[in-house]
Amino acid sequence: MAKWVQLPPVVVSLLLVFSFIGSSALSQSSSASSLLPLESILNPDGSFHSGAGLTGSFDPAGWHMFLGPHGRPMFSRVPETSHIYGSAGSDTGDVHWDDSYPGPVGADEMVVAIAVRGDDIYFGGSFTGTEAIEASNIVCWDGTSWKALGTGVDKPVTALAFVDCIHYVAGGFSNAGGVPVNGIAAWNDTSWSSLGQHPLDGVDPSRWVGAMISMGSELFVAGRFKTVGSGIVVNNIARWDGSTWHALGSGTDPLDYILALATDGVSVFIGGYITYGGTPAHNISRWNGTVWHTLGTYPNDGCNDAVRALTFAHGTLYVGGDFTAVGGSVGATHIATWDSSHWSSLRVRA
Repeated sequence: MAKWVQLPPVVVSLLLVFSFIGSSALSQSSSASSLLPLESILNPDGSFHSGAGLTGSFDPAGWHMFLGPHGRPMFSRVPETSHIYGSAGSDTGDVHWDDSYPGPVGADEMVVAIAVRGDDIYFGGSFTGTEAIEASNIVCWDGTSWKALGTGVDKPVTALAFVDCIHYVAGGFSNAGGVPVNGIAAWNDTSWSSLGQHPLDGVDPSRWVGAMISMGSELFVAGRFKTVGSGIVVNNIARWDGSTWHALGSGTDPLDYILALATDGVSVFIGGYITYGGTPAHNISRWNGTVWHTLGTYPNDGCNDAVRALTFAHGTLYVGGDFTAVGGSVGATHIATWDSSHWSSLRVRA
């Protein structure tokens, strides 16, 4: 099925010119000699000169048109040896329009966070849009098309999570869809809101959020920040119950970084550069809703270097990071498992 795209007048004019240039005979006629070279109105990347004030007709022979960022028309040269259709004797100067040349697709810059809800996939990072729409640092793919979340957020996104139908977005931003916020905001499929009454909302704006996860109806937010909301001291991890911020005990050491979160539905596990989680700990710890626990008996607990990724599968916690040993003496190169009582490396069993 054809997809209709509204194009600027200059592009419509160009397309009208292109539609009448279909044979070598025409390209050799006197009317063709009056066509201006298309490259005279293009930037090096194939886009149109900004504000060029274009007039006249232009020769498209040897060029392909495709849609660039935000659906803007762009052009690229046809390789001289290319034969797109027909036999080897076909006129290689003839231009053929085809969806095989859609141009770049996806976000126009870096994506660092992904979250899924039903058939919708959400992407966050540092970008201005996709090949089809403008979307400021956050965008949704519904399986067939891109959707913006209002006007998005004004600075990069670092973490995404869902609690029921509410989409939580965290990062270095201070504005979400025109709503003032501090580093974290909620999207309800229609509008943005802060987590708390601004300016006493969100996380310490001088710090950052590195990970978020939901457990039941609550959101856990972690990274490196001292306070949340109205100045509640949390030390790098906090809990949002939908209306109020809470600390998890005394959190971690103020100089720690939390990079990853996981949950088994009962406890929340944190990983990162961690020296303290209620008690001294080696880069990983567990919050059971009341107190912190090490994974193993200190000092033979945790990992000997940073933890960067956590997930549960089949009742086992899988851990990834910079470490080479876990549980004090178990050799494990960057990947290990915790079964609620013992550390193990991943290896093929005979």
